[in-house]
Amino acid sequence: MPSVRNLSAPMGAQSVAGRSVEADAAASLTIVVPTCNRYPYLLRLLKYYQACGAPMRMHILDSSRHAQPGQAIERLITTLAISYTRYDAGLEPIPMIHDGVKRVTTPYVVLWADDDFLVPKAVAAAAQFLDAHRDFRVAHGVGGIFTIRPSTHGPAELDIGPYLQCSVLDATASSRLVTYLTTRYSIFYSVYRTPELQQNLDQSVAHGFGHFWEELARSWLFAIQGKAKKLDGLYIMRQMSHDSQGDGWYPKRGSHAFSWVTMPSFPGHCDRFLECVARALAQQDGMSFSRAREFAEELFWGYLARVLAMDWTRRYEQPSQRLWARLRAAVRNVPMARNAWRAARSVLPGGNHELSLASLRRPSSPYHDSFAPIYQAITEEEPAMIADEAAAPLHRPDQTPCARE
Repeated sequence: MPSVRNLSAPMGAQSVAGRSVEADAAASLTIVVPTCNRYPYLLRLLKYYQACGAPMRMHILDSSRHAQPGQAIERLITTLAISYTRYDAGLEPIPMIHDGVKRVTTPYVVLWADDDFLVPKAVAAAAQFLDAHRDFRVAHGVGGIFTIRPSTHGPAELDIGPYLQCSVLDATASSRLVTYLTTRYSIFYSVYRTPELQQNLDQSVAHGFGHFWEELARSWLFAIQGKAKKLDGLYIMRQMSHDSQGDGWYPKRGSHAFSWVTMPSFPGHCDRFLECVARALAQQDGMSFSRAREFAEELFWGYLARVLAMDWTRRYEQPSQRLWARLRAAVRNVPMARNAWRAARSVLPGGNHELSLASLRRPSSPYHDSFAPIYQAITEEEPAMIADEAAAPLHRPDQTPCARE
C-alpha cells in the first residue's frame, strides 16, 4: 500500500464568494505529478510552481528508489501544502497514476510530467472552458518543446520549437477519431473531467495496459467520447531530454516500433485495445459492434503502418539525407550566424506567435509573460543538471511505442 503524507486540506473544491472566475477554475482542479528517480527535476518544478503562486491543489506520486526526496523538496511540499504519496520503488506509472487519480475529488484534473512546465493560468482557463462546454472532453492550449544545451559562456542555451496541440470539433465519434489520428497530437497533458479520466483509466487497468497502450487507449477513447479544444494561450513547454538520473519507466536506447509489434504480448494487447475502442464507438455512434470493430482495425493498422515507417526513417535514414539537419548544422558552424538569424527574426513581421526563443522573449509576444518564469526556472538550473541534457532523447509517452509492452 502507498504511504500518504497529505499536507494540504482535503482534496475537494468549493467556490468562495467574491473570488474571481479564474480563481474558482483553479480551485476546481488538481495537478497530479508522477515522478520516479528525478528529484532535481521535481525540485525545479516546485520552485517554478511556487513562483507562479501555486494556485491549485497538487498531488505528487513518487515511486523513486531513493529513500527521501531531500530537504529542499520537503520544505516546498510543506510550504505549498502539497499532497505527497510514496509508492513502492520502481512501480510502473499506470498503476500509480490510476491510484493517484482515484484520490482526486476536484471536478478537473491534469497530469504534469516532472521535467515539463505547465502554465497554471492556462490550465485554469482550460478547466473554465470545460465547465462551460459540456460537449468537450479535454482542453489545452499552445504547446512548445525545448532542449537544453550546456554553455561555457553563461546560461544554458535553449532550442525551442512548437509542440502540436489541436482542436477536434467533428460531430460524430468516428469522424473525431479520424481527425485525431490525422493530427497526431497528444492529450496526455490536457485538462480532463476527473470522473471521465478515472473511468478510462479503470478500463486500461482492467485490460492490463502498460504505459503506451494506456496512453493510446486514453487518446482514442477521449476522441470518441467528445470534442477537444485548443485555447490561445501558452499552455505547456515540454522538455525533450535524455535523463541520466535513472528513470526506470522508459528504456533509454533501443526501443522501437518493430520490437513492440513482435513482442509475444502484442496480439493480446492489440485485441483488447480494439475491443475497448469498438465498444466505445458502437455506443457513441450507434453502429453495430462488428462494424465498429472493423472500423477500429482499419484505423489502427493505418496508424501502425505510419509508426513503423517513421521508426524506419529514424533508425536507417542516413543523416546526409536530411536537408534540414544539414542546414542547421551548417548555420551553427558559421561564426555569428545564429545571432544574425535571431536578430533578423526579431524584426520580421508576424513573428510574435512563433515558438522560438527570440519570439518568446520579445515583450510583444502574446506568450512572453507566461514564458518568462519558465525561462528563469530553466536557466537557473544547477550546472550538473544542464550537462545531462547533451545526450539522446528518452522515450516519452507520446512518441514511438516503448518496447516493454
